[in-house]
Amino acid sequence: MRPRHWELLKEAVGQKFELDDTLKLQFIYDLNLPRYGEQVEEITDQARQEAKMEKTLEGLGKTWDVIPFDMA
Repeated sequence: MRPRHWELLKEAVGQKFELDDTLKLQFIYDLNLPRYGEQVEEITDQARQEAKMEKTLEGLGKTWDVIPFDMA
């Protein structure tokens, strides 16, 4: 998930937290995410779909970067 998705998740659960080395897994459990199931599912689906698109676009860029185009 990208930072923008974490921001959406924070909004959905009404909690502020930092994604850093001090964040404990227990804190995530304590958020009681199943309570926000539909919102969490939408956010994670969005993140998954965006990651898939980014990967596809990256592949397309690599493919087309090596093809020369002549302009007249």
